[in-house]
Amino acid sequence: MTQQPELKENYEQSAGDWDKTFAAEHLNARHVEACWRVFQRVLGSAAGGGTAVELGVGTGLFTDRLAPRFQRLIAVDFSQQMLDVLKPKMAQKGVTNIDYVCAPAEALETVAAGSVDVAFCFGLLENIKDFAPVFREVRRILKPGGRFAGVASNGACPWYTVRRRLNPDAWYWQDVHLATAEELREAAQSAGLEERALTGWGLIPSQMPDSALLAPFALAERVLEVTPLKRWMGGLAFRFDAP
Repeated sequence: MTQQPELKENYEQSAGDWDKTFAAEHLNARHVEACWRVFQRVLGSAAGGGTAVELGVGTGLFTDRLAPRFQRLIAVDFSQQMLDVLKPKMAQKGVTNIDYVCAPAEALETVAAGSVDVAFCFGLLENIKDFAPVFREVRRILKPGGRFAGVASNGACPWYTVRRRLNPDAWYWQDVHLATAEELREAAQSAGLEERALTGWGLIPSQMPDSALLAPFALAERVLEVTPLKRWMGGLAFRFDAP
């Protein structure tokens, strides 16, 4: 397995309290909307209808926004407890087109080959040390022309290096692997996926309290996203397509 058993246990133990910290309404609003904006841009406005798979869905950061765009959404997580939190949330919001699958992202045995139009993920890759099996499995389930899109923390961002040096024993660093653009590109190429978008985004940390003082940083994000400096920003947004 690409994801370690102890990591799964940690997520299952924290599932009941996860949304108290990591639900969209408890994260920095500017960060959340920047994430949503850049994800929509790389996914493309034409993506919709058919079948989608959300990998590492957790308790559903944007699941309620994305599910209505498709006829069917398969929500995948290796933690049954996370799925058990997600189900009533979606029912309460009237989202009824979701199938819930407890499985690791690299072993989607219940998803038929060539049956998926779009696969996507938010924050999954931070928990994956070897991207290749996941990308191969995504390639297997995608239809020709299908899309794999997502966002992840950017391992090339200097901020993470500073944070790790300041607090090297923090829980966040114990199981986390921060992807670089080169690693994602290599995994995609080895799986036979074609690059459509791979870009940096974001300056405002997700856990930072929101404030009007952050408005200049939000503006700076948009400026930097169209310059070569985007490679050093806090997140990566990507899209790779099946030929």
